[in-house]
Amino acid sequence: LLLLLLCAVGSSANEIEGLQTELAKCAASVDNNFPENSTLGMSRLWGAYADFDSKNIQRMAQTISAFHRHHNVTPADIAEAELVGPTEFNATISILKSAVHECQRVQSGGFRLPTRPPPASVYVNSTTGYLHGGAPGQDEGPFLLTGYCEFSGEGNNMSLVGVTSQTISISPKSLFNPQCCDIKASAIENVKNEFNTAAEEGVPTMLFYGNGHEGTDTGMPPWAEAKYPGLTTNIGTTSFFGYDIDHPGAKILWTTALQALLPQIAASKGLFAVVLANEPSFSKANSTYTLANFQGFLKDRYANDLASLNQAWNTTFKGFDDHRIGQAMGYVGFGTQQAMDWGTFNNQRVAEWFAWICNTTKAYIAPGRSGRPFYCMAKFSNGASGVCQQHTNGLDRVALSALLDLSSCDTRAEDGAGSHCDFPQMPVDTYAMDWVSIASSYDMMRSFGKSKPVLDTEWHGVSTVGFRKANISYEYMDAAMWLSYLHGLNMNYIWYWGRAGWGPSFKMSSEFAGADFAYSANAQPFVMSSFVQTSVRANALVQEVVQVANQAPQYFLLYSVHDALCKGSGVAAASSTEIGLAAYSLLHWVGHALAYVDADTQLEDYVAAAGGKGGSGRVLVLPSTLAVSDRVVALVRQLEHLPCGLLLVGTNASLAQVFAFDERGRERPAPERSWLQSVPRLELGPAGATEAEYGRLLSLLDAGCPAVGPQAGAAAAAA
Repeated sequence: LLLLLLCAVGSSANEIEGLQTELAKCAASVDNNFPENSTLGMSRLWGAYADFDSKNIQRMAQTISAFHRHHNVTPADIAEAELVGPTEFNATISILKSAVHECQRVQSGGFRLPTRPPPASVYVNSTTGYLHGGAPGQDEGPFLLTGYCEFSGEGNNMSLVGVTSQTISISPKSLFNPQCCDIKASAIENVKNEFNTAAEEGVPTMLFYGNGHEGTDTGMPPWAEAKYPGLTTNIGTTSFFGYDIDHPGAKILWTTALQALLPQIAASKGLFAVVLANEPSFSKANSTYTLANFQGFLKDRYANDLASLNQAWNTTFKGFDDHRIGQAMGYVGFGTQQAMDWGTFNNQRVAEWFAWICNTTKAYIAPGRSGRPFYCMAKFSNGASGVCQQHTNGLDRVALSALLDLSSCDTRAEDGAGSHCDFPQMPVDTYAMDWVSIASSYDMMRSFGKSKPVLDTEWHGVSTVGFRKANISYEYMDAAMWLSYLHGLNMNYIWYWGRAGWGPSFKMSSEFAGADFAYSANAQPFVMSSFVQTSVRANALVQEVVQVANQAPQYFLLYSVHDALCKGSGVAAASSTEIGLAAYSLLHWVGHALAYVDADTQLEDYVAAAGGKGGSGRVLVLPSTLAVSDRVVALVRQLEHLPCGLLLVGTNASLAQVFAFDERGRERPAPERSWLQSVPRLELGPAGATEAEYGRLLSLLDAGCPAVGPQAGAAAAAA
């Protein structure tokens, strides 16, 4: 069997070499030949990878065994491993044949959209909310940037695999000496050299702040805990943060590190943004600094009235300095009002941290920039976007969108991976749940971060750490990427690489023993080729992409951070995730653009516009909104008189709870909500957002909003 495999490998390698020669000859005779040159460069990488994988069966089998969670490598694992190399060879041959055919078509006079060279620097257009190539005054127009998450860029290879942006990472741990307490000069010089290389390559670059990981990496130098007791041990429950953000030592160490590094790289032409964190979460806290701040927050919130606090929480605290208040910092629930109090404070302290580190960064960057723009962002996970909201993680996406310069996240649009948020969607088995969540994630971020680009710094369109699909098609990749771009994505970092630098050796994840690589190899030629070629086509049509993504929405989903916190406390009849995604899914199929409206910061302007000239036909959708302030209720009621100005969506139980609580978690009397009985509503059945619900939605819109509902509503429902 091994001999047969080796013979097949040799034959495939010869066929690849012949196709490469044919493609290179054709590419030399056509204009706009970046697609051909890119395929040639990538095919050379794939050929080396396939050859390596074919000769390292046992090691590949280990990654497959890890993926299947086997204790030991099984014969089935080995059988799968033996197929990896031949599969890669066949995929490479297929991509090359397709490229040759396309090149010959163009060579014979076929039309091709003009390609655009990647910009060496970018800035934000405040009108369109898109990244533009060049610099203000030297506008090269909007551009969609691409990159790879697990990627080590060097030489000219970056352009071959479609890299038009990259990141360079730092942390206090990497910049300080292991022995207390000086900055490591060589580390500063290394980062400076990396930025110089990126500038020479003409690749816009982001500086990435590493903050460690709870339980595995503090992100701080090894002596930090001894010098600042509690900094890395009293952190509560976090994600990708290994230190206490309320500890004064955190700001001292970051300030020292940034003061040493940033002036050295500020003038770099490639530097355009800093990523302040990776997938942060702050659900619980146990530090004395957080407790003192929380106690002060409660003292102000309850006007120094201890009896009011005890009544609201049903507690017997002896004072605002009672140590038992610490239990309420995410550990013990004393009721809805306590959950709302902690959630509100937690959101504020996290936002204050990001505001501080962004402002500190800009203070050390600005003097060397000569007026060139520079942007702050932080990478939030799909679960923190508000669409699949975790509610208790300290991330107020509305507040963070306001204080950061760019909107960023990581999302998932997987083919056949199953739902990340459990709720049936429509049409069943054809409209993937994850495609709903990825589109709604971008729409939500664009709604809150007006005229701010959306950057997906970990696009899981094909993978997550625990999932790989071996037979991802070129067409699927193409569709998933166009979906993202047309919903406003500006920069796409795909989560796919799995190699140690540019060599063929596996990048073996210590966390999953290589399982995160096991199936990337089979699909990588198709994935990488589609990633590059689709991005080239999208950039050729970027003006049209901008027009589609920025079309005026007709339907608006009400969002409230208080609602999210209240539902997170466990009093909701149905989760906001389920109802929100069901509403989005159904309205998406009606055929108009969707947007979100924040109850506290955007609703007043929305109401004024909806009641004015040109506002007719707008529909504000309440996805079983549970908790808002009296001010918000009054604003919503101003839309009562408009034909279908309001629409309730939810289950029978969740609809009965609309506006049941105020922004502090206090119950609102039922008589004050009786007016909601006359508001049009779409009640979801037990199966969720199905064809039946869609048909009823169209009938409802046709009957109540003839200016909004599709003219062929009945025909569309039947289809």
